[in-house]
Amino acid sequence: GTPVIERINTIKTYEQDESAMGRREAWKAGLKMMAEHPLVGVGLDNFRYSAMLYNPEKVHNERVAHNAYIHVGAEAGIPALLIYILLITFSMRDLGRLRKKFRSNKDEWKYYYPAMVEGSLWGYVVCGIFLTLAWFELFYPMIALTVALKKVTQDNE
Repeated sequence: GTPVIERINTIKTYEQDESAMGRREAWKAGLKMMAEHPLVGVGLDNFRYSAMLYNPEKVHNERVAHNAYIHVGAEAGIPALLIYILLITFSMRDLGRLRKKFRSNKDEWKYYYPAMVEGSLWGYVVCGIFLTLAWFELFYPMIALTVALKKVTQDNE
């Protein structure tokens, strides 16, 4: 099969996949960081250095979180993680409302722009489960676009 199909087939035997197991061990380290430093985390950009300290049996070198949510919680604390999740949740809610509100509007952009940003944000949310995307630059313009679309469509109703 193709390399993509071969990679997908490793789901069945993930325990033998070094990459998958490395992610699991990084997640365990991140969860321990959150447990020990729930309010402020271990500090921004310190996950890679702290992972070895919080899971020394399994993590032997610098390791990234491979999960945006664990990354935020571990580096910035649980309150920051809650704000991060609420930012995503409220943006999704607002984009969904705009999309529904303007579904049959003759100004098609009022429907399609929120739908495009919502689709992009969903892509970010899903990829964030397996990638270190917490400080990914394109996330913040998506949030800003959500606010701008909400404001522009309110003014132009």
